[in-house]
Amino acid sequence: MDRVFSQGVIPRGDIERVYAGGFLAFHTYLESSIERLFVGLLVGRFVSQYSTVRPLINVSVDNVAYRIVRGERGYAAWLPYKRYTVRRAKAFFSRGKPFTDLANPQIKVFDRLTILRNALAHDSYSTRREFRLTFTEGKALPPDELRPSGYLRGLHAVGQTRLDLLLSDAVRTARFLAK
Repeated sequence: MDRVFSQGVIPRGDIERVYAGGFLAFHTYLESSIERLFVGLLVGRFVSQYSTVRPLINVSVDNVAYRIVRGERGYAAWLPYKRYTVRRAKAFFSRGKPFTDLANPQIKVFDRLTILRNALAHDSYSTRREFRLTFTEGKALPPDELRPSGYLRGLHAVGQTRLDLLLSDAVRTARFLAK
């Protein structure tokens, strides 16, 4: 898409929508992955390599586990991580393990994604402010990269966009969680 954009075939707004859409799809997939891991560990379909990971309740059916975890809602939020995942994990797993095993820098990876997701999904003063404080404040960036979608397109390193960096950090953190 960047090549098509650089050839002038599509306008800037379209390429930024591609980046924003890809990011939002990944964020949704990440939350679903956390939920699948949570329920899988809860019903025993997944087994951690660590013996300290033990559910506090016995549930053997996925559908029942999903209903218990989600409560009355049609879905369960998992990010921001400490607010949702860690609190829920402490209620369902001994010492919240493995969900309480992430270090603060790893949790920050997920939290940064949520700040960016909110800035893309909700154009409000508070989401723009939080995005600016987290990602762009004090950085000399071109004007296009001061907006969330433009920020994602910007280069972190040669051949690596910020989108690439954020997603690879999230995948690395999720893999650690799923050990």
